[in-house]
Amino acid sequence: MALEQIALTQNPGLARLKHSYGAALARSEYADKLPDPTVMTNVFGNPLETAAGSQRANFTVSQAIPWLGRLNAREQSQVLEALAVHAEFRAARLRVVADVRSAWFRLFVIARQIDTTEANQELLESLIEVANARVATGAATQGDVLLGTLELSRLEEQLLTYRQQEISTKALLNRLLGRSAVVPVDSPDELNPSLPEWTHPMLVDLALAHQPEIDAARLRTQASQWGIEVARLSRRPDFML
Repeated sequence: MALEQIALTQNPGLARLKHSYGAALARSEYADKLPDPTVMTNVFGNPLETAAGSQRANFTVSQAIPWLGRLNAREQSQVLEALAVHAEFRAARLRVVADVRSAWFRLFVIARQIDTTEANQELLESLIEVANARVATGAATQGDVLLGTLELSRLEEQLLTYRQQEISTKALLNRLLGRSAVVPVDSPDELNPSLPEWTHPMLVDLALAHQPEIDAARLRTQASQWGIEVARLSRRPDFML
């Protein structure tokens, strides 16, 4: 379905998650690097006399050397966090595709409900006309006409509900596609879904093996464990050169 590809490329939620993954990945690439060196310059108002001669300023460069184990732990934590964000991104892609398909199928059902209700309205209006004609000849009572009129009012309310559902579903579909809610959407005339022969245990096994949200939770747990290690090693002092 072309709509799925549009959603995968234009959905704003997916774009935000993709950006978050890129940022997390970029942070992980610098996690094991040494901090920036510190450069200091002191300028003296009056020259200082030293064994090497008169000194008007000095220039120093220092480099903090943290425990290497802490650098490794920080790298592991941030790499795992980036992988967790990517797993969340994959899970979001699956949800968006599922939501697009659900909205599309829902539009098909609503369109058929509208068609059926309109056909029932036309039929009921013709029956009311017949009932009025029979009342005029004394073959029927006003009660028959009243019952038909009440049923027609119920159908009109039902039709209004269906049309409101159609508008909200089209707005939802446009939002999933990253478009304005008022962009016209034509309801499908037919659907040809193919249902695989899957059993419930098979679906459970597939979900446990391939659900990205499970991967994200596992990776985030591992990242937290490495984060605890970073905090523990942070109590050790840095070396200065």
